[in-house]
Amino acid sequence: DSVGALTDWINARIGYLDSVLNAETPSSVEITSGSVTAAQGATVTYSFRVTGNQGTPTGTVKLLLAGHAVGSADLDGTGVAHITTTAPVTGELYPTAVYSGDKSYAIAQTVLHQKAS
Repeated sequence: DSVGALTDWINARIGYLDSVLNAETPSSVEITSGSVTAAQGATVTYSFRVTGNQGTPTGTVKLLLAGHAVGSADLDGTGVAHITTTAPVTGELYPTAVYSGDKSYAIAQTVLHQKAS
């Protein structure tokens, strides 16, 4: 959808600007599993992978659901993190992952969109 495309475009530009202004290598964060909808209070688990071309990124991934910061986790030695939390609202969660960046890599952000069936 057009909102998803705009969000993806903005997220790409944020990472690019951070890499240029701070002389850091661009990174990419991906939500590899998790739900886009849930009932308020339901337990939801998300997995993330951060990648770059200068070795394995370190740092933290923060998870936002429906605009609420609901958790964060440090990346493991392979650039993967997992967060289990409860859904703050019923319905669309618009899961957003924000990678903090590290001494080598720029910040990155992505949103998990509803997949067409």
